[in-house]
Amino acid sequence: MLPNNEFIRLSLEINLFFQRLMKEHLFFIETALAPVNADYIAEAKNLKEEFERLLAETVSYSDRAISVNVISSNELVTPFTLTAEELTSALTGAELNTEITKAEYRLTGLTSIPADYYRESSENIVGDLNQRTINLLEEVIAFQKEYPPFRENAGYL
Repeated sequence: MLPNNEFIRLSLEINLFFQRLMKEHLFFIETALAPVNADYIAEAKNLKEEFERLLAETVSYSDRAISVNVISSNELVTPFTLTAEELTSALTGAELNTEITKAEYRLTGLTSIPADYYRESSENIVGDLNQRTINLLEEVIAFQKEYPPFRENAGYL
């Protein structure tokens, strides 16, 4: 079992990466579907916005709580992420919450995080965040199974 400080740090780092990935995945679904699929477009947009809310929350917990190595690795955001989001939104007409990316650029990491660094409530907060991420992912999986092209190719998912 991971020590408290490792569980919290790793959870936040993984959520920062994974929640952004899912937000972008849903953005691509939202913008790639034909207009006749308005219901599916709306659902993809709704799920994307829910991942954006989770990601914004994760970013708020992550300042001075994650590794400086992860921040500097460009695996969360790159120097090009904000520009890519702005251009993609302008070209597609679909919205992306660029304030999240701006907040990620401002994150400060720690080179080492002492075992007693986090408050006692941090583990519960992060555990709840992890569970909400899993629940939302299950909604995305159900959505993709419901959408006919995904359903028809379910063996490939």
